[in-house]
Amino acid sequence: MGEFETTAAAPFKHSRQTTLARANLLYYFTLEKRWMSSDDAKKLIALAAARGCYIEEKEGEYTLAEHLQEEKIPLGFKPTDAVFAVPENEDPVERILQLLSEKTGRGIKELAAELQAIQKHFDDLLGSSAAVVILSKRYGLDISAYMEALRKAAEEE
Repeated sequence: MGEFETTAAAPFKHSRQTTLARANLLYYFTLEKRWMSSDDAKKLIALAAARGCYIEEKEGEYTLAEHLQEEKIPLGFKPTDAVFAVPENEDPVERILQLLSEKTGRGIKELAAELQAIQKHFDDLLGSSAAVVILSKRYGLDISAYMEALRKAAEEE
């Protein structure tokens, strides 16, 4: 597994817990290990949930995904800033539409049509990056982990 997966698995492995509250994850990343700031820890948790490393059981309670249960944490491990990078080949709009589809149970084509309706509502003055932010707010999806990638995509539109 990669650095991101190792970082995501670390709090669960070190505490020997199967479920951790969001506050415990924040405490681990910011105070116990001092790996990152509180804002970065929140971004990491959102990314881990979006990438399927964390499964949100209840509001604010996370379980480590099954494929990471056997992840080994190397002695002296400390993550770099690369854990916050969204892969370059990943389109943030498409990824958010996938996440919305998983959350709502609606098809991606249906959500894409809704995205286009939002753009038309604003006389096509909004790009797809801005429209997907509105769409995700409508369905209550936290996309804070993708905001930087969306900004870059909006500049290219």
